[in-house]
Amino acid sequence: MTLFLLQALQKFFASLVQSANTSFETLLDSLISTAKPSQSGSLSKQALSSIAQCVAVLCLAAGDQKCASTVEMLKGILNDDSSTNSAKQHMALLCLGEIGRRKDLSNHVQIENIVIESFQSPFEEIKSAASYALGNIAVGNLSKYLPFILDQIDNQQKKQYLLLHSLKEVIARQSVDHTGQSELQDSNIVKILALLFNHCESEEEGVRNVVAECLGKIALIEPNKLIPALKVWSVDISKVTPPCFIYFMI
Repeated sequence: MTLFLLQALQKFFASLVQSANTSFETLLDSLISTAKPSQSGSLSKQALSSIAQCVAVLCLAAGDQKCASTVEMLKGILNDDSSTNSAKQHMALLCLGEIGRRKDLSNHVQIENIVIESFQSPFEEIKSAASYALGNIAVGNLSKYLPFILDQIDNQQKKQYLLLHSLKEVIARQSVDHTGQSELQDSNIVKILALLFNHCESEEEGVRNVVAECLGKIALIEPNKLIPALKVWSVDISKVTPPCFIYFMI
């Protein structure tokens, strides 16, 4: 689905729920049911992402109360230990991520911990969706959730790879305003760079690669801070693995 069509579809659902001709619950159920696997198989990753984005726009258009109740419903799906429906959990995580990057979800107690529990899932698509969700929820409230992600990266080695992907989502979602400044505060950039340099020589290739991608994305939004930081931290490029160096240069 092209970006233009997706944006048009999002406006359509927002207009529908605001017109009062169709109830919010009916529209929400219709969207979520569309994501269920059928006899012909599961939907593509792009299709699921598009549905989750429409759910998020629908929730915001319906107002704070409807949005809050939907977030609690999605949390309930993740909290349901008896649930074995991975497709339902997958969709819940994608929806939480899309809602979270558009709206501060800090009023929903422990939402970050509920999402991170999905890192333990035996399904790769669930772990990936949880990483995506955590990063995007952090975008909605950087002051609360970014320190949480940074702390977890340093203290949860087994979850480090997925947490770094969450951090990559945070960095990638940052925009630059007309003055050339990003939404990340200087102190946050310093902390992020220190963490990334600390892990750029990890024994795990996957970790090194994600670190490199994060550095490359920081270069796009804060090049004036990255280059001096490279000098301060005296990163020895000869010790950085080729994949890390290539991603960083890109």
